[in-house]
Amino acid sequence: LWVGTLFSIICLSNSNLTFEYSSQTVGDHPTALAEAPDGTIWAGTLAGTLLRWDGAKFITLVPPDRNSLGRIWALWPTADDGVWAGTEEGGLLHWSNGQFRRYTVQDGLPSDSIVQILGDAAGDLWLGTRAGIVRIQAAARARFDQGKLDKLPVSVYGQADGLLTIGSAIIYQPSCWRGQDGTLYFAMANSVAAVNPGQVRINSRPPAVTLEEMWADDKRVWPRRAGAILTAVRTGGKTSEAIAIEPGRGDLEFDYTGLSLGSPLHVQFKYKLEGLDSDWNPAGPGRKAVYRHVPPGEYVFRVIACNSDGVFSQEGDLLTVKVNPHFYQTVWFQGGVSLIAVMLLLLAVVIAMRRRMRHRMEHLEQQHELERERSRIAQDLHDDLGAGLTEISLLGGMLQDPARFTTGKQEALQRIVQRCHDLVVALDEIVWAVNPRNDSVNSLTGYLSRYAQGFLEPTAIRCRLEVPEAGPEHPLSSEQRHNLFLAFKEALTNVVRHSGATGVRIKISFEEKDRLLIIVEDNGRGLPAATEGEAGDGLDNLRRRMAQIGGQCDIASLPGGGVAVTMSLPLAKP
Repeated sequence: LWVGTLFSIICLSNSNLTFEYSSQTVGDHPTALAEAPDGTIWAGTLAGTLLRWDGAKFITLVPPDRNSLGRIWALWPTADDGVWAGTEEGGLLHWSNGQFRRYTVQDGLPSDSIVQILGDAAGDLWLGTRAGIVRIQAAARARFDQGKLDKLPVSVYGQADGLLTIGSAIIYQPSCWRGQDGTLYFAMANSVAAVNPGQVRINSRPPAVTLEEMWADDKRVWPRRAGAILTAVRTGGKTSEAIAIEPGRGDLEFDYTGLSLGSPLHVQFKYKLEGLDSDWNPAGPGRKAVYRHVPPGEYVFRVIACNSDGVFSQEGDLLTVKVNPHFYQTVWFQGGVSLIAVMLLLLAVVIAMRRRMRHRMEHLEQQHELERERSRIAQDLHDDLGAGLTEISLLGGMLQDPARFTTGKQEALQRIVQRCHDLVVALDEIVWAVNPRNDSVNSLTGYLSRYAQGFLEPTAIRCRLEVPEAGPEHPLSSEQRHNLFLAFKEALTNVVRHSGATGVRIKISFEEKDRLLIIVEDNGRGLPAATEGEAGDGLDNLRRRMAQIGGQCDIASLPGGGVAVTMSLPLAKP
């Protein structure tokens, strides 16, 4: 006789009492005890481990994920040297051929808390669970183990089948027994349930599935109501209804049920919305399917149900649902938007390419302008400084040779001094023209004023300046300033050489704030009649220089005598 106590397992044989097992920790306490047909003793512990008697001692077997099992409540040894173990939280364990196999709710069990296990003559298992008495047929389990079934078929029996309560007695072991006639007895919370497995028949009739209501965006649209469009159609040989849903959020809710008079509480459901779901959605005993943000299209809602013996219906209630789109969800609108997007993308590419080409052209133009500026500086240095230095070198050489230079020594020295002064002025003009800090109208105005005063000071010509106060910093390029200065210098030179004037009026102003005007007027003899309207070399140079920088030069005689030279140039914005 084997007896399990709170802390140990005792064997009574031939009036001898021996302690074969003693727990060392709380988790080692024995919680279940069973004997196999061959006499092997099995025990379960509070920590979820199995103990097997090998004839001399107990061997500990540790199942995988032992911490998730809870205590072992019940044991049922098998004839093939295996054992079934019911756990508190981890479902059903099977140990056979040195390996553990675990069955849980995910595999088809109605509950993971199994407190009673019995086997009948046919090899089927009967379990006492928190969901009721559960039967697992041996043939169905074998097919499931072989991978032929996705779910383990089970039969669930509850109060509709005669149980007074669902809860089983768990305080004392054993709490279930198999009688000699095959009757199975289960100790319940306030009663004893007895079942003769040979008299139990499988319910082969699946539940009748029906759709009760359908809601779209929190409005009931089925059964028929005002504004709903229903049409009878035929799908798969069964008549169903079709309903059109007006554009909205696309939230759909289906309320359904299954009729099973034998055990209605154990009816299980699966549903899917064809066109959206690729497979069935397990709903368990739930009777509602909710879909959020269903896109426009045509769908078919299907429901299948199984009874307490796991028999599924073959074809569920059908409802064809057409979700109408908003105008912006239609194919033509999306196609138009896509076309516009492609066109905008192409336009953006074209604009980017043009902008890139424009930047490249501007860069090339800047390089070209820089080359022109370098060429101009080189030409100025060659023409002005080169010629002047050559002349000074020749005069200096002559002064060093008394045999070649006997008279006019003082005049030669004065000529050298004058040429040096001219070269300094020319160099100052070149430096001023190329200095980027002078690229503005205000800088040009100041320089022209200073030049005019210095140029006319040795002469008897009075100079009157009319220049504006410092205005907006309109930018001027080096080329523009250089040509404006040369044209201004040419005009003053003509006044000094040809006009015979006693006074000159220089006016610098802005016309409509975007055009620079430089006017040089003298009170001299004016233009000769033969050259009125014609261009001499000097006047032609003025017009050519102004045209080169995008401006113009007008030369005209004044009514009271004298000449007015008007130079104008469009300005860029500051």
